[in-house]
Amino acid sequence: MSVEPRLLEITDALAEVRIAYLIMGGHAVCHYGVDRNTVDFDFHLSSADAPDLELGLGRTHLFSSQAVTEGVSWRRSDFRRFQIGVLPTGKEEWLEFWFHNHLLAPFAELYARREEVECRGRCLTYLSLPDLIHSKETERIDDWA
Repeated sequence: MSVEPRLLEITDALAEVRIAYLIMGGHAVCHYGVDRNTVDFDFHLSSADAPDLELGLGRTHLFSSQAVTEGVSWRRSDFRRFQIGVLPTGKEEWLEFWFHNHLLAPFAELYARREEVECRGRCLTYLSLPDLIHSKETERIDDWA
C-alpha cells in the first residue's frame, strides 16, 4: 500500500474513536515539501487520550484482525508506539504517538496552530510548519537535514 492511502487509513481509524491528532515526523516533513523516506507514522495527541489509547486503537479497523501490540517505550507517559503491520521488506510498521515533547508546546496550543489539508474528501491535520521545524531541533542528523 502506498503512503497516502495508508496515512488515510490510519487517520480514519483515529477519527473512528474520536482521537484528535496532529501528523508530525517524516510524513509532515513530506507534506511541507521535503522528500523523506519514512515507514512509521508519527502523531501528536492530547495527554487526555493517553490512558485509553490502546483500548481505543483496539476498537478500530486497523486492529480488527490482529491484537494491539505495544512496543517498548523509554517514557510511556510521553511516548507510545504500536505495531500495525510488517512491510514487504520485512521491516515492522509502527504508529508512534507523542503526548509530551520538550520541544513542543502543549497539544491545545499546537492544535490551534494546525494546518488542515483536504485529501480525498477527508481533513488531515498537520503540525504547523514552525512547530514541525521546532520539533526537529534534535541531535539526529536526519532531523537537521
